Parts: sequence; C-alpha cells; structure tokens
Amino acid sequence: AAKPKSQWVGVVQTGCPIHEVILDAVEDARAACRLHLRDAPPVLIDGFKDVRCSYIPEHLYTIMLELVKNSMRATVELHGRNSNSHEALFGEALPATRITICGGEDIIIRLSDRGGGIPPHSFGRIWHFSFSTAPQGIGELAGFGHGLPLSRKYARYWGGDMEVFNMENYGLDVFVRLGVSADGFDSELAEWKKRDSSKDINDASPKHAR
Repeated sequence: AAKPKSQWVGVVQTGCPIHEVILDAVEDARAACRLHLRDAPPVLIDGFKDVRCSYIPEHLYTIMLELVKNSMRATVELHGRNSNSHEALFGEALPATRITICGGEDIIIRLSDRGGGIPPHSFGRIWHFSFSTAPQGIGELAGFGHGLPLSRKYARYWGGDMEVFNMENYGLDVFVRLGVSADGFDSELAEWKKRDSSKDINDASPKHAR
C-alpha cells in the first residue's frame, strides 16, 4: 500500500514519519560522537517503523538528537577506548542503543542504553537548566545543561511527556510520549484490549460441583 503523503499546516507536518526523523537524529548524533570521541555505538530501531502522526518534526528531531547524543557519549565513555572499568570495545562491538517506536492512541518512543546510568546524587538535577553530567571540552556532543530539560518541554508541548528510569552502573530507559495519536488510529481497533469483566469474574470464580 502506498504511504500517505505528508502535508504542512504551518510548522506542523501531517503524516510526519517518526522513523525517518529519528534516523536523521541518529545520523547527526553519530557524526558528533565520532568527531569528538572517535567512535560511536550502533543504534537498533524496532517497533512500528511505519507509524505517522501530525507533529512538528523539528521538535521530535531535537528530542531524539539530545537523547541519542547523551546515550552514545555515555556508552563510549564507559565501554570505549578510554574506559577505566571495562575492557575497551570499539565500533559495532560497543553495547547498542535501542530505540522502540509504538503507535496507537498515543505514540511512545523508548530509548534504552548501557551507558552506566546516572549517579543517584545527580539524578534529581537532570531537569535543571545548566546542569550537565558531560565532561568539558566535547563541544556539540554536550547540551551545556539545556538539552534534556528543553527536550522535555518540547515533549510536553502537545500534552506528551518524558520520563527517565535510571539503573545505576548499567544504563537508562527513557520514555518519550508524544501526546498525539497515530494517523489512521481508530479506537475500534483497540477493542481486543477491552475485557469482558463478567467473563473474567466467572472464569476466576471457583467451580462448585453439582
């Protein structure tokens, strides 16, 4: 089937191709990481790659660029050539950053990495402007403490949000909820999710011998 054509209403792109925007962000993040750290981990994208929605692509690009840059930097610093705690890995051998796209009544993007997470004493400050865990001197690879809180504001622009789950000494899971429905979503398609509560109750009740 032919993909629907995108149109523009001001800065909003109807039929915005989520996967394509994420790919652009990944490529630019990879280029920045290789420029400053001389390496970058692989990125694996799965889920609903064909999902589209009405969104501002620049907002999504900014969100994903920030998240992927942070993920790549942390992964290379922990596992790469300058690692102090792990055997050095390079290129495709580095732990992958995984991005999963889900679409329906709301679109959610999950990013998971093995960049070591954030120290607990710093985690409570990640939404503060001008706070950064990145070392000095890595240029565009660091957001100067503005990237993550600004990205959350972009996510909330449409009623979405961003949540970060920290696993110290392992990595992060970041969930970005866009706050918009996928194109073509019909609530009737989700009927399978609605359980027949009476049937569940009957099935769960003990059967008495007659």
